[in-house]
Amino acid sequence: MLQKHRAYFSHAIRGKLGVAATPESMAANNRLAHKAAVLMRCILPEIRFYVPGEVDEVISLLYQDGRLTERDILWADCQIIERTCDILLAWSPDNFISTGMQIEIDFAHRRNIPVYIIHDVEQLQTWKPEILKYLETK
Repeated sequence: MLQKHRAYFSHAIRGKLGVAATPESMAANNRLAHKAAVLMRCILPEIRFYVPGEVDEVISLLYQDGRLTERDILWADCQIIERTCDILLAWSPDNFISTGMQIEIDFAHRRNIPVYIIHDVEQLQTWKPEILKYLETK
């Protein structure tokens, strides 16, 4: 059974606003990522998903209060990718890859973790057989 496998769902949190992002705009980006992840879980029910925006409340509060830096957060995200994830799905519906997403993608590539850039859920459906075949070998 493939349920032992996990995908890291990379997505923009600050989005195109970058350092000018507000708590409200980051929360909106996280809600969009959550909605996309819900659909992707329907396409790939065999795999568990780690979605940073779904568990971001504490991280966001610490970041906004200056207790965590972007570097700290991305270090932890990369550790999650390496220690607990078999593939990385990068959600980019508008062809935008944030700085943080690029760091996660580059990290996964260096660790030979397959990366799939997803522009729409139909694309994930197309890649599903390839993903499942890869995971069967792990």
